[in-house]
Amino acid sequence: MSTTHTPGRVTFREDGDANHWSMLTEDGKWWLALLHNGEQTAPQQIERFRRLAACWNACDGLTTEQLERCGTLDRASVSRNVATQRHIESLTAQRDVLVAAAITALAECADLIGTPAGDALQAAIAKKFGSDT
Repeated sequence: MSTTHTPGRVTFREDGDANHWSMLTEDGKWWLALLHNGEQTAPQQIERFRRLAACWNACDGLTTEQLERCGTLDRASVSRNVATQRHIESLTAQRDVLVAAAITALAECADLIGTPAGDALQAAIAKKFGSDT
């Protein structure tokens, strides 16, 4: 049996009361309100609710059935995946800088237009990024 869960990311919000917290959907609507019994200190409660939001957000895009099939996560594998994702984000940022520089070079260096190198650069940018340089 499959049901639809609340899609998207959630945000933890402190409501100002030591025992009252809420989680909000991406559009700012209440998703979950939490009234804690007060046996833990406010910092302990805040950390638990922040962790709940982080776990929810980390699983965004996965179905409940997929999560149930995962069982216990291998922490080493998760660490490798996080490191890989950070590396991908770094490479993507570097790529974006290089693409911007290439577009600027094509726009400002008339000598490149019509040359094999300039044409190849322009075609690669247009094909990969949809730029009309």
